[in-house]
Amino acid sequence: MNMIDLSSQRWSEKEQWIHHLHGATSIIFFIELSSYNEASLSNRSQNRLQETIELYRRVAESPWCRESSFILLLFNSPVFQKKLQVSPLGHHFPSYMGPNDTKNAYDYVVKCFKTALIRNDLLLYHYLCNPNDYKRLHNNVFASISDTTICARLAGRVAILPKDVSVSFSFKNRSSS
Repeated sequence: MNMIDLSSQRWSEKEQWIHHLHGATSIIFFIELSSYNEASLSNRSQNRLQETIELYRRVAESPWCRESSFILLLFNSPVFQKKLQVSPLGHHFPSYMGPNDTKNAYDYVVKCFKTALIRNDLLLYHYLCNPNDYKRLHNNVFASISDTTICARLAGRVAILPKDVSVSFSFKNRSSS
């Protein structure tokens, strides 16, 4: 398995990196839910979560990623839970009318990712994650990649099922800007 970190890449620089995603079984987006009220570094009219949704849309619609599934790992942190109480999600996503709790906010954000796409044939997996629960992260990602591989094989796109798929995570603590 190859893992490529595109977190610091801009869509305007896509010619430099988008082709690396061609043939990927799955593309994983690591999403910090607490970024919903932080200004985007590249576009001050968007928040960082909106910027992530837009990047996801562009990557998912790219011809390089037509056969890939997408895995959204949405990180639920104490910071996110606290922010919801003082900075309601609806202030940053005007179409959100629900209560400011983790479950409803998560459901709304997943809906934003789902409705961002034109195509409806995408295999999309999403998980609300605790960033410190490595075993559950591993199991969710492994199950999603296995499911994608089986679906591709049934569709005739994969000749054999890989015998040794391994998933590992290495997280760096990033402080919010």
